[in-house]
Amino acid sequence: MRFQAMGRMRRVTAAAMLAMTVSGIALVAHTPALAQEPALVGPAWTAADKAYSAYQAKDYATAAAQAREALRLRPDVARLWLLLMDALDAQGSVAESVAAAKDAIAAGVQDPTLTARLRSQSKVLAQAPSLAANKALEARNPKAALVEIRKAIALVPDDLSYRVLLIYALIADDQIEAAEQAATAAIAVDPKSFLPQVLRGYLRERLGRINEANQDFDSALTDEVLTGPDARDVRLVIADAAIAAGNPRRALKILDPLGDTQDPSVKARRDAASAQDATPSIVPKDAFKTLPVPYQKCRDTPYGPACTLVPATTPPGAGGVANPGFKAADEAYKAYADGNYTLAEKRIREALAVSPSNAAWRRLLIDTLERSNQFAALDAAIGEAIAAGEDDPALLGLRSMAQTRLGEPSAILALKQMAEKNPKAAVDSAKKAVQQAPHAMVFRIVLIQALMAAGQTKEAAAAAASAVEEDENDVLPRILRAYLLQATGNRAGAVQDFDKVLASNVLTDQEILNYSLIAANAALAAGKPDDAIKILKTLDDVKNADVESFRKTAEAMLAHPNRQRPALAAPVPLCQSTNYGIICSVFAGGTNAGTGVPSDPGYEAADASIRALKARNYSLAISEARRAVELSPRNITYRQFLINALSTAGRTGEAETASSQAIAAFPGEVTLVVQRGYIRQKLS
Repeated sequence: MRFQAMGRMRRVTAAAMLAMTVSGIALVAHTPALAQEPALVGPAWTAADKAYSAYQAKDYATAAAQAREALRLRPDVARLWLLLMDALDAQGSVAESVAAAKDAIAAGVQDPTLTARLRSQSKVLAQAPSLAANKALEARNPKAALVEIRKAIALVPDDLSYRVLLIYALIADDQIEAAEQAATAAIAVDPKSFLPQVLRGYLRERLGRINEANQDFDSALTDEVLTGPDARDVRLVIADAAIAAGNPRRALKILDPLGDTQDPSVKARRDAASAQDATPSIVPKDAFKTLPVPYQKCRDTPYGPACTLVPATTPPGAGGVANPGFKAADEAYKAYADGNYTLAEKRIREALAVSPSNAAWRRLLIDTLERSNQFAALDAAIGEAIAAGEDDPALLGLRSMAQTRLGEPSAILALKQMAEKNPKAAVDSAKKAVQQAPHAMVFRIVLIQALMAAGQTKEAAAAAASAVEEDENDVLPRILRAYLLQATGNRAGAVQDFDKVLASNVLTDQEILNYSLIAANAALAAGKPDDAIKILKTLDDVKNADVESFRKTAEAMLAHPNRQRPALAAPVPLCQSTNYGIICSVFAGGTNAGTGVPSDPGYEAADASIRALKARNYSLAISEARRAVELSPRNITYRQFLINALSTAGRTGEAETASSQAIAAFPGEVTLVVQRGYIRQKLS
């Protein structure tokens, strides 16, 4: 009787769970169509039950096979398709998961969750060909870029950024007519965006279709997102097109909304247009055929990349034929348009030698150095421009990028030296990186990490204070400064920093947990259990052994004020090199923070893993983290240790697999998804 009853309970539980995705989101009533799905019965129910049970047992291959069997009998059930996708994704088979979603849609399944999953996974798959396309363009291999970017568009056809990249690849391959058609397709994806409209206008002008080009340009200027510097840059691009088409008065009209400004780029266009109006011959009649490509610049925002266009540094006819150095500048302009940056740099330097105050030519030098990746020379050229009075914010951003690229090798060397257990050398390398790029926060975190590893606590505190001054809103240097302030005897200052960090509204769930544990440990170490309890109250809904351990310790200290205080545990800064530069995180450290409690099955292994990670013994850190995960599979921190240890040790493929398994176990944890994205970019 007992065995039969337990069997029925197991089957009822499995059957009930089939009414939701593996990620735990109830699907029974999330759409009217799904609510009307006939119940699973017979062989379909049996196969589905086996599929879900196998998934719960982490036998993802069996789960996928049984889900396919259930779908063979009931292809109309959306939740079974989602179960199949989860099983495939847990095995790292994102491509197969995407194929399954497409099969579901082809079978007539209409489900918003499935559609959203298809889109998000397609975006993940599209990252690799997109990155490959960018690399091919950098290597001046547009044909290879075209092959890759078309793969990305096939996966995410409504992503405007991929379609814009296709336009640039076609331009690089000198397929102007095909690029114009691609721009038309891009406009269909987002009819209101100025970006594809300006590019199509540029291409139509290159093809001699001036009136159609002007219509595109005028339409682009109606985009409501065009404000401030972005609007200024687009108007400069359109003004250049008007000058090249022999219409200087249109150029001046386009520039009118920018007002009376001393902006050297705006002034250069006005001077060129006025000179052309008086002497049309200073601009060749067919200048529109060689109009330089307006390339795009993008910046990250909370809603994804925001892109605009960067105008050429020299408008057609800039300076006029009588200007000293005009011939050299003209040759530089043509070489730049042809992608011959070596010749462009040589000629524009010759022009500047005779006209050093020509701002437009100085900007051409800056653009040429940027395109040729000469970051030291670029930094120097921007410094000269700023000294000459230029205050364009874009220049400051460009200089920050150049300095970051200059300092990156030193920062990467510092990480390597810490891995080799040579923190003193790492300190020197990290200091060099910070000197080269004082505005790059990640380099400052690397320096703090190196100083802490070298036991230079006071120096680390000073470095953290300097980092906070650099950016008061960045929580990473502040959480480290909070610990270091307390470690050097300033508890009051530490409390202020902890409070500000925990009040931030941009933290992920994993960051909230780690930073709260760091702050609670500091409170306990200072003999302030009431403060620790207050901090931990925000984590009441978090099922985490560390939180419970800290809470019990705080309650015991309140009951027994003379009880020995826990030691102040150093947080663990962890920086890694990725395709997008160095990224840094901070984890709770110590034997009783971030690793569990002695009663937790995985505690001992996790504690050994974090100590091995601190000592840069990655082989031991990985093996112990694996053991911790096996013993305590529901502890997200143990999985995080395993992913970080694998990634830091260069075992990227294994890290990607571990992150997929972690996402399957904790599907709502955004930090894991972002981390897997970085790992996959590193793999591509």
